[in-house]
Amino acid sequence: MEVMIKMRIWLLVIGYWLLATGFSMAATTEASAIKFKDVPDKSWAAGSVYTLVKLGITQGFPDGTFRGKQKISRYELASFLTKLIEATGGVEQKNIKADLDSIKEQLATMKKSSQIPVSGSVESVLRYGNLMVNDLNSHGPVASYRVIASMMNDLGAGTSLKFNLDTMDAGYYNGGSDIINRLLDIQAKTSVNPANIGLSELGFRDPMDVLLTIGPGPQQHTDGTGLLPSETGIVYERPYTGVDLQTGFFGTRVKGGYFAAAKSLTGKITSNRFRGMVGYTVPDRNIDLSAQGDYYIDGTGPVKTRDLRGVFSASAPISSKVKMDAQVGIAKGGRSGMMAGAKVYLDDPFNTKTKVTLSGSKIGGDYLALASQFDYAGLDFFDRALENATVNLGGELVQGINDKWSLKGKGDVRMSSDFGYGKDKAKSRATAQVGLTYNIAPQADFDTYYRLQQDPVIGQTSDFAAAGLLYRF
Repeated sequence: MEVMIKMRIWLLVIGYWLLATGFSMAATTEASAIKFKDVPDKSWAAGSVYTLVKLGITQGFPDGTFRGKQKISRYELASFLTKLIEATGGVEQKNIKADLDSIKEQLATMKKSSQIPVSGSVESVLRYGNLMVNDLNSHGPVASYRVIASMMNDLGAGTSLKFNLDTMDAGYYNGGSDIINRLLDIQAKTSVNPANIGLSELGFRDPMDVLLTIGPGPQQHTDGTGLLPSETGIVYERPYTGVDLQTGFFGTRVKGGYFAAAKSLTGKITSNRFRGMVGYTVPDRNIDLSAQGDYYIDGTGPVKTRDLRGVFSASAPISSKVKMDAQVGIAKGGRSGMMAGAKVYLDDPFNTKTKVTLSGSKIGGDYLALASQFDYAGLDFFDRALENATVNLGGELVQGINDKWSLKGKGDVRMSSDFGYGKDKAKSRATAQVGLTYNIAPQADFDTYYRLQQDPVIGQTSDFAAAGLLYRF
């Protein structure tokens, strides 16, 4: 893989050097007759390869092959580049920037066409805890990083294999334990014709998508520094180990699957989750309706805990710039086993480069019955799991200033189940953050922000300032 990428980049460099110097040469009769067996006319590199032949830089191998995937020695590379420089008369310094810009554009094109199937991001953040508030009686810097990478291999015929890497909180000082078993996940996807497995007779006509995953499931971060309380509880959304099936049935979407909802450090499954879902989109209205049921079997011994719950969801556009999502969750236990929530999305309603998201939810005291359901009620705007017996209100604002700068703010207030907030109201908490983002390049952003959190139950206020760099590839 690495050799192929390096060879492709060398070919791109060579091709654009030739274009930048305005060099042209008529093909000789001998060169024009050369046709490599392993370089199809439709290959992305064919033009560059045959340009090199015309220049007399390479004639390929005696057996009529170019061997573009073969490793190249330093001697071969030295000879190759020497012939190139002699043929073109060198490259002028003033053209180098244009050459590099062209190479970057070509690399971007290659990635979009899956020639380089690796994508992801690298994020580094420096936080300074208790900058202005010192209820914790300590302050100082905390550095962290996070790397996310995905590699997709399209096997054809609707089948693909995807490998994902996510370092999550491994880049934190005193980050999560057992990180090696949580870094990687694998997703295999294929499509099956219902007629081939006898389901067409039951009314199934649409292809059945099968997704098999091997992963750690969602993971939570706990601040190990004692300087960043608002970072505790952040959820990294990762796929469960399991299988998911999806198809169409008389105009509806039907899904079903099994997932390992929780595993021990040794990899033993400690909680099983069976899921079924039916969804329907109202024609010409873009209204999505769905009903989902989940059945849990928790425990590894002879006595197991069983739990059944359902979630009903609706998503609808209020106007061309306003959308609303709503959810109602039902579990055992009467009203205390219920959850209701809604989100409203405003996409630049006043044409001022403004995007706003507002949310609200109320969760009963018995809605989340098992430890493996910690994220079942959803997340707040700081990616922390919502909890039982709480009322949650939150919002997020992104205000574009110009093509490079954006102002970003978000906040969450967690109240007790009776809508109370304060020292005597359980689980009370308020978090607010404001910052600026500068788009350094199409693939890179610089962020700086300030976060303040109040926890009146324990009488603690904390804050931190942060600066970070995010690069996407």
